[in-house]
Amino acid sequence: MYEYQVFKKNEQGVSAISFAIIAPVLIFLIISVLQLGIMMVIQNALEAAARQASRYALVGTPNSSVSRTVAINNKINSTVAAYSAGIVNTNNLIITATAYSNFTNTASGTAGYGAGNQGVQYTISYVYNTLYPIFPTLGNLVTLKATAYVENENF
Repeated sequence: MYEYQVFKKNEQGVSAISFAIIAPVLIFLIISVLQLGIMMVIQNALEAAARQASRYALVGTPNSSVSRTVAINNKINSTVAAYSAGIVNTNNLIITATAYSNFTNTASGTAGYGAGNQGVQYTISYVYNTLYPIFPTLGNLVTLKATAYVENENF
């Protein structure tokens, strides 16, 4: 009985044990919040790039030293790089554009940035590799995507 009372009064190491129990959960939550924040920054960069590409392509390409396709892709890459603060490797962006005669007939589109008075759908995708699977069903790879629709001016 006496030996039990000695252990009951001895509280040395209790804070270390509490920290050992709580620290892994706290670290997991902090890293998860950081990962979600990074994913939000990337998503914002993709959406900004889709808007800028559609706005840039809307009136044609003012610089005639490069093709319209190259100019639009350069605009997308520079916008993503600026908005993501270097988090995104722009070489891994997947850029697709589909031109339609108008947006009421979206069943049959052609790949490309379209001509004057054509509707164009810009889609920019990026596969982000997280540190660990935040969402167990998705694994480490999360595909982020942004889309913008615009009707080209008559240029």
